[in-house]
Amino acid sequence: MIKEKLAKRSGGKILDVATEAGWFIDKLKDAFRDIDEVVGIDISDEDFEEALQRLKGVSVSFIVMDGA
Repeated sequence: MIKEKLAKRSGGKILDVATEAGWFIDKLKDAFRDIDEVVGIDISDEDFEEALQRLKGVSVSFIVMDGA
């Protein structure tokens, strides 16, 4: 259901709170036709390297912070 709604959008931004290894961003990136900006935030940067590998080809920024 989310994919169908997002597929109608062109461009846009993704903000992923509690990014971990980028699983959610990986699923969302296929739903958007064009992505202008992706930002992932997490309380720890220990999974960001894995996220970078998973999201090759996606321009993504990671920020270490508490998203609560």
